[in-house]
Amino acid sequence: MARAPINGATLTWARSVMHLDAQDVASAAGTTLERTLAFESGDEQPTLKQLEKIAKKLDRTMAFFFAPPPTSTDVPQTPDFRGRGAEPLPPLLAREMRRAEQHRDTVLDLQGAPEQTARVGSINWDTYRKRASELRTHLGLREEFVPPRMARTRY
Repeated sequence: MARAPINGATLTWARSVMHLDAQDVASAAGTTLERTLAFESGDEQPTLKQLEKIAKKLDRTMAFFFAPPPTSTDVPQTPDFRGRGAEPLPPLLAREMRRAEQHRDTVLDLQGAPEQTARVGSINWDTYRKRASELRTHLGLREEFVPPRMARTRY
């Protein structure tokens, strides 16, 4: 059975940024937690079929795991204002945020940057009040403006 000589650190990185634990990856690959940890440490190599399942679970290509891990995350650090506070992102939300960012980048590559942008920096838990103020100014709204409440949708 063919084995894939992956970079274990890359597997660990991908699992971490997607907010999954090693047991989630083990279950997806149809193997044990111990073997998955051995893949990450480089002591063992997954089969090509296991790597295919791991790649699907982590929303990556198989080729991704043969290279060194990236130096920064590719999951946007956008805050989730739906009341979860500072809890870690659920894995499915992290995957969808990553995909949304990829789609955005693709559209920008194909269409080009929009003529007019909001001209504010990134929004995260440390900057959201400042960015809200910047957006109000950009849109010509008073600082005390609060949008009307919309009906809440339950997910």
